[in-house]
Amino acid sequence: MKKDFLRSLMAIMIAMTISVGFVSCNDDDDNGSNGVDNASALTGIIDQESGLRLKSFSSRELHYSNNGVLESVTASYDNMEDQFTFDYPANKIIETWKYSDGKTGSQIYSVKYNNQGYITVFDTDYEEEGYASTEKNSFNYDSEGHMSSCSLYGVIDRIKDGERLYLDWNLKVTFDWKDGLLHYLTFDGEETENETKSSVFYKYKYSYEADFPNKYKQWGIYQGFPTVGDSYFFLPFIGLMGIGPDRLPSSMTYIDKDNQEDPDHKWNFRFTFNEDGSLATMAGFVFSYEYANGNGGTRLAAPSVMAVKEETGFSPEHRHARLFGGVPVTGKE
Repeated sequence: MKKDFLRSLMAIMIAMTISVGFVSCNDDDDNGSNGVDNASALTGIIDQESGLRLKSFSSRELHYSNNGVLESVTASYDNMEDQFTFDYPANKIIETWKYSDGKTGSQIYSVKYNNQGYITVFDTDYEEEGYASTEKNSFNYDSEGHMSSCSLYGVIDRIKDGERLYLDWNLKVTFDWKDGLLHYLTFDGEETENETKSSVFYKYKYSYEADFPNKYKQWGIYQGFPTVGDSYFFLPFIGLMGIGPDRLPSSMTYIDKDNQEDPDHKWNFRFTFNEDGSLATMAGFVFSYEYANGNGGTRLAAPSVMAVKEETGFSPEHRHARLFGGVPVTGKE
């Protein structure tokens, strides 16, 4: 386990492809009763005008019901295939999973949306033998639909091989936007690992030297964006967490608590796009999209991109392959 727990937690690769129509919204409107219901928020459509709908990302394929609501996700990795299905009672999402080795389980999430369909509250509790977790997460957006801040709280209590690991975190993340571009993420909070308590403060700076136009206001995969449990594999892809920048960043640099840039922690990004302008690849991840047509069917955006190897080196284990779920505790350096 990394010593700097929250830094490693928040630096996990997150994949985001988001766009919902520009409807006026402010921070006071976050948890209003006029928000959309769960089913209408989980359609996978990332651009209302064109009907651009996410079909797959990386090694995960999304499946929709006849009325266009996300029904299941298939995740394939390391010659294994896991299945996740979803139900949507009022103000909740129920996730049921079946792993390739036959193990099954389910979890209930309490959710709220604003009038744009963006998630403002995402809470859950989970418990199994030797493992318990709690998460309380809230999200705010500016009038243009960008995420302006989020608060992330969680606890993990795990016993493995007779040893106890206790983690908790309470983090505020602030997004600094200017002229439609994300320039900084600031992380400020506290953490506990077993008996050790510490404070956390750092930033990520985004630069835009290269020209990567972002026609559908999608998020590319790049380090730094705060995760919500394991949902960096799922939620942000389907239009639930605000619009992305007008252009995708060409690099990201870590800034320490003394406001000093660390040249040894700078990431350069590259993107390719489909002919329609949608995101095709980012640093080895493959995305594909489909459009809804007037008959309710779909067609792939053209051209299809050639498959390329994922370059993150992250292969989730069973509990951590979950699409929602607790904070990943992989011990991966």
